[in-house]
Amino acid sequence: MPANERMDTVVEKGTELGAAAFQMQVARRQVQLDRIDRQLRTAKSQYDLLRRQRAELRSPGVLVAYADQLKME
Repeated sequence: MPANERMDTVVEKGTELGAAAFQMQVARRQVQLDRIDRQLRTAKSQYDLLRRQRAELRSPGVLVAYADQLKME
């Protein structure tokens, strides 16, 4: 096999190896992004729940009931 053909083969295999390594990195990053996305959705759900609870606790009816309890004690 002539030297230039060997060099072509080495370059070809090196490119294939580099492409495979790149695909692995992309897949690994996608797994990380999926995990972060799940955490973000969970945090947003919790935030929305806490906002609803806060709104309920600050509603006039709840505040009046709490004030009445304080007067009774």
